[in-house]
Amino acid sequence: MKIAVYHNLPSGGAKRALYTQVKMLLERGHTLECWTPETSRRDYLPLSDLIPVTVVPYAPPWVAVQRIAPWFFEQFQKLCCCTNAMTSIARRAAAPINAGNFDVLLSANCRYQAAPPIARFTTIPAVFYCQEPYRAFHEAGTGNPLLMNRRTRIREEIANARAFDRVLVNSNYSKGCIDAAYGITSQVNYLGIDPEQFKPTGEPREGFILGVGAIQAHKRIELAIETIAKLPTPKPPLVWIGNMCSVGYRKRIEARAARLNVKLILKTQLPDSELISHLSRARLFLYTSRLEPFGLTPLEANACGTPVVAVREGGMLETIQGDVNGMLCDVTPASIATALDQLLSNPDLTEHLGSSARQHVVENWNWERSINELEESLRLA
Repeated sequence: MKIAVYHNLPSGGAKRALYTQVKMLLERGHTLECWTPETSRRDYLPLSDLIPVTVVPYAPPWVAVQRIAPWFFEQFQKLCCCTNAMTSIARRAAAPINAGNFDVLLSANCRYQAAPPIARFTTIPAVFYCQEPYRAFHEAGTGNPLLMNRRTRIREEIANARAFDRVLVNSNYSKGCIDAAYGITSQVNYLGIDPEQFKPTGEPREGFILGVGAIQAHKRIELAIETIAKLPTPKPPLVWIGNMCSVGYRKRIEARAARLNVKLILKTQLPDSELISHLSRARLFLYTSRLEPFGLTPLEANACGTPVVAVREGGMLETIQGDVNGMLCDVTPASIATALDQLLSNPDLTEHLGSSARQHVVENWNWERSINELEESLRLA
């Protein structure tokens, strides 16, 4: 197949998923080419290393604002999301796609709209791999009162999603959210883990507890800090790795950690080799993200032989199994601390769960199965 790819993603799990999907479809003999707005994150797992990528700039005057004052532009887009500008980009990307004899379009999320408008302008079958809807619009308790054009943006997002011939999602939890948000019937296509990339490095285990995810409020790092504070002394350090970081949120959690006498070590923009080293050296992996739709990093930790302690909600209910690859807890510091303490005080149980976790990922969460399903969906679109 000749596949056109479209995305406007930041760094993170969604971009890692798209990178792997493109890489494996390419290895299977398909031809792929990508179009992406200038605001996508292209230095993180760059698709240009794999396939041709065309960067579509904003039309004047927005392109000038984006280049001269990128921070202001980013905040403005989050709050206002100029749907006309995004639509203009999609229309300009669609023209060469329509003229390029492509068989199908594969689109990932848009960082500002979730469902991008590209399928409204293409004339070929279109598949949308939707990680999640725009949560600030569709999820209770996450609305930002500063968000502008809310009703218009919701209507646009729904229209964009419904323009696709097929919508794929990463979990049954996501399917429920996305079907309700967009009024569609999506199809679950679980993501996978590469156990040859994510595997134990052989480095000795150290005493820290590891968390991975954007240093932003929806990852609930303050919950992890409050949990560590409840553990017996000496308390293990909490190391947290994130690609993106909210400066204000970072200051708040650092202040909270200091008040609670928790050693918090924040690291950003680590290469994969250092991430895998941390996943292999950590005593345990702690996941506190709010209603995470799937969660790649807990399974990546499992692949490195590290058990996961996670909150009992969202996609974690589908990936973490007690006595197999980790423990699920209520969303309270006391509940999570009890699970952590049980594992920290029982090294044999922790070692058993780590070995079991890697085997579980190898057998149940491989990319081959995921790409088989994606390939079939692209053929049937």
